[in-house]
Amino acid sequence: MVSTPIRISYLWRPVLADPGDDLVLETAVNGRADVVVTFNRRHFEPAAAPFGLEILAPADAVRRLENRS
Repeated sequence: MVSTPIRISYLWRPVLADPGDDLVLETAVNGRADVVVTFNRRHFEPAAAPFGLEILAPADAVRRLENRS
């Protein structure tokens, strides 16, 4: 499975400059994701580091998936 619906159980916003990005980060943390794939790496990387989340550009994520097969 590539994705799983996650129910948000806590709120700790704002962390990122864009409130919409906070929702993405919060869902990733709450869902125990390993990676967030985004074009907005510059904003996400500092905020994601304390949670141990890796931030990948879409092209890097595709390359990683291709290398797994």
